[in-house]
Amino acid sequence: MPRKKNKTDGQRLREKTALGSSAFYKSARISVLYLFFGFLWIILTDLIANRSAETPFIALSITKGLVYVLVTAAIIFTLLFSDLKKLFKLEDNLKESNESLKKANAMLTKEEKILLAAQRLAHIGSFECNLSTGKNTCTQETMNILGILPEDTQGKLIDFFKNAHKEDRDIIAKSIKKYIDEKKSGRFQCRFIKADGSLRYTIIRFEIAEDNGQLILSGTIQDITESVNAMETLKESERSKAVLLSHLPGVAYSCRYDRDWTMSFLSAGFYDLTGYQPEDFLNNAKYSYNDIILPEYRENVWKESVDFLSAGKTYKYEYQIITASGDRKWVLDMGQAVYDEDMKIQGLEGILIDNTETKNHIEEIRYINNHDYLTGLYNRRYFESVIEEKLDESWLPVSIIVADINGIKLINDAFGYHEGDKLIRLTALKISENCRKDDIVCRLGGDDFMVILPRTTKEQSAEIVAAIRTACQEYNNSLSDTTFSINLSLGYGAMESPDSDINQVLKDAEASMTKQKLLTKRSHHSAVLSSIMATMYARSFETEEHCRRIARISEIIGCRMGLSQSCLDELQLFSMLHDIGKIGVSDSILNKPGSLTEEERKIMQRHPEIGYKIAMSSLEFSSIADYILCHHERWDGKGYPNGLKGEEIPLLSRILAVSDAYDAMTEDRVYRKAIPHEEAVKEIINNSGTQFDPYVVSMFLQERDIYLKISDK
Repeated sequence: MPRKKNKTDGQRLREKTALGSSAFYKSARISVLYLFFGFLWIILTDLIANRSAETPFIALSITKGLVYVLVTAAIIFTLLFSDLKKLFKLEDNLKESNESLKKANAMLTKEEKILLAAQRLAHIGSFECNLSTGKNTCTQETMNILGILPEDTQGKLIDFFKNAHKEDRDIIAKSIKKYIDEKKSGRFQCRFIKADGSLRYTIIRFEIAEDNGQLILSGTIQDITESVNAMETLKESERSKAVLLSHLPGVAYSCRYDRDWTMSFLSAGFYDLTGYQPEDFLNNAKYSYNDIILPEYRENVWKESVDFLSAGKTYKYEYQIITASGDRKWVLDMGQAVYDEDMKIQGLEGILIDNTETKNHIEEIRYINNHDYLTGLYNRRYFESVIEEKLDESWLPVSIIVADINGIKLINDAFGYHEGDKLIRLTALKISENCRKDDIVCRLGGDDFMVILPRTTKEQSAEIVAAIRTACQEYNNSLSDTTFSINLSLGYGAMESPDSDINQVLKDAEASMTKQKLLTKRSHHSAVLSSIMATMYARSFETEEHCRRIARISEIIGCRMGLSQSCLDELQLFSMLHDIGKIGVSDSILNKPGSLTEEERKIMQRHPEIGYKIAMSSLEFSSIADYILCHHERWDGKGYPNGLKGEEIPLLSRILAVSDAYDAMTEDRVYRKAIPHEEAVKEIINNSGTQFDPYVVSMFLQERDIYLKISDK
């Protein structure tokens, strides 16, 4: 509103002078008119009198009349001047008041427009209801909010709210009645449904007052629909945020950029991650986040964050924390800086993810990639990576030990891979126990081992080799059964200068090991075979006597057939070892008194294949391997393991089939008694051409009486 200007003294003087002049001139004008008409009257009456008579009395009367007119004119002038001056002053004041009133009305109209515009922008309407007369007034914005027309404002107060939501009408009526009865101001919220069906949320505020004995209710109504919708959107956003945070695989956080990582916000997942309540860390109430970072990571975490944030980058690093229960966990920390207007870091926002399982999986994968699954030693991959990438002058002098287990294939073939694996693990243990902490012990595969010995001379490596040999020998001496003794060939070499070639060192070590292997392998192999045979005889009914009888009967048949001496020698060896494969069959099946199940029968029928592998592992016995494999084949092709028939079956296998069957029938077994010689011979005759080679049977029958004597012996 513009301020009213104060009048100066000059303005006031000019106004007074103008006012006096106006009153004077008007008073003078009236006095002059009075004099004019007075003199005119006297002159007219004088003319009339002169015509009538000329007397001194009349002249005197005229003179007195003139004097009277002059005096009364002066008096009238004086009186009129004073009254008119006041009248004109009042008129000027009235004009001035009217001008001020006009200006005030104009200013009020402008302010009303501004107020109405502000109410419209703020979605606020005003209203006034005369509860005594029933006269109501309201602004256009009120009608817009309530969805009513001007004619709706002239009825009862409740007509104002005819478009209220049906659930809110009682609230409106009761609230208004309560406040009217108590003559108190009040407020309440309610909803209105507009003509287009849209729902509007409002706040109504009002007060009750008396004016000249009349009860007036005046107030405002504000459309808060946008605020309500915004609040609902915010609530939904907060709910979605809470759901998102609750399903995050970690913890959302906000913290200050200080060395304590002072937390200002932590999501609920913090308890699951650490075992601590989040509020214990807010503003370092009980603990700082830095307290649970493992000490060995704290400085690196701070330095990495400085590096990332100084470059204006988001940060991402891994470190370990200690939980409330004392467990260690890996966390992946990812976040970014929060800047103020001056681009100074105000804090950090990020997420902590429990990375323990992933880290463990990575470590497991790395371990699997670098370690041998059977022994836990380093594998060939790791050995080669060390030789190619890690070996440098700081390792010099560096020595290499090469080791190889003798006879492991024979153990695998005779007893199965599980027994061979046991021997490999045991050997790995003996090698590891006699190496030092920094030595790298590797299993390259199969029965081969290598050891890298950093900062070790050739003489020192010789001492370690000797210690390994001693440990193996001490173990062997403790065994009652030498079948599973450790027989290890060892060699070594050394690289003592940077100019040396590590590949040449490896060749030297392998050459050293090969020489020793040639010296020990044959004797060890024979010892293992002898041990296997002794074990087989001890475990089953396949006694050495049984094998010798078969060998004698087979030799008689072979002689009848005219076989050479070399064939007869092979036939005798074959007879002694034909069932060596039974070493790989369990005692429960070998010595079962009753019939075998189908599954047990399949296991038993694998012994020719096991025997074949054992024989093939030795140069001494490889010549009879095929005979061992085929000694349960049948002439009609219904035998095992390969279903060979007729002359596809090696001759020595066909001979042994007859002699083995005869001796088996005429000797007691755990599952049946022996049958008489003649009955056994008859059984062989009956199976000639089906199970047995007819020609071999015919040769067998020519010496039938001799077999009885062999059996009796």
